[in-house]
Amino acid sequence: MCEPEHVLQLIDARDVEGNTAIHIAATTSARKCVRALIGRGASTNIANEQEQVAIKAPLHAMVQESRFIAEMPEEPRTATHHVSEAAMSIQNRIVPQMSEKLHLLAASFDEELEKKDASEREARRILNTTIKESKNVQAQFNDLSHGREEAEQKARGEEQYSRVRKQVISLIEQQHHIQLHAAEGSQANGHLNAAEDDLAERVMLAKMPNQEQNKRRKLVGDFVKARSIASVGEKGDMFRRLLLKALGPEISLVDENLNRLVQELTEEVHGQRLKTIEICGPDYDEILDGVVMLEYS
Repeated sequence: MCEPEHVLQLIDARDVEGNTAIHIAATTSARKCVRALIGRGASTNIANEQEQVAIKAPLHAMVQESRFIAEMPEEPRTATHHVSEAAMSIQNRIVPQMSEKLHLLAASFDEELEKKDASEREARRILNTTIKESKNVQAQFNDLSHGREEAEQKARGEEQYSRVRKQVISLIEQQHHIQLHAAEGSQANGHLNAAEDDLAERVMLAKMPNQEQNKRRKLVGDFVKARSIASVGEKGDMFRRLLLKALGPEISLVDENLNRLVQELTEEVHGQRLKTIEICGPDYDEILDGVVMLEYS
């Protein structure tokens, strides 16, 4: 079987005068041959020995007509008519049913493809939403973990501060009790001959040291709190500068002034207790023991 290229070479082959098959067909007014050759791709611009081509007059009109006819679309084929009853039954009944089923099958393929596309879009949306929610949950978890660590550190710091504060207050209390008992022992012997008063006045005077003791405890707590603030970095420096502006001396004497303030308060309490001893007389110890028992009961 010849290839299309070989067929075109054969159609465009030239004779001794340079004419091709389409030249000869046009010269003899063989319109059908011209249309057949143009329909099979024959070249119309090949010149012969007389420099004539198939597209020029007098062949131009024939060639154009043949080209127009060749380029016209073919008429649709008429339906095949059958003679046998079996063929006509197949043509009239089975072919329409098969055609309908094929259309339904093609429509089902299209519908399935649309469903798959919709499912894929929904899956991508769910995936993106899940990833976003996962990131939000992770961020919240990190924030909660960080906040819990900070809360634990703060609680440990407050617990440690409370424990140290109690220890400092306890030590100061012990020191003050020792100083008070020493002062009472040194001053009680020379002041036992006071005038006698009624018992109600002695009880009232005996409660005065307890009130002064409560004031002293409050001052001790404030002193410990102030010392704890004064020992924390820049806040401590600011507190010391504030005391410097209030008291006037150099910064190096601030601690000494605080100690002196506590000592003055302690001496004031001692003086008040000594005055009470002078007023109450020899029954002061019994009254004081009763007040202390009432305080701690």
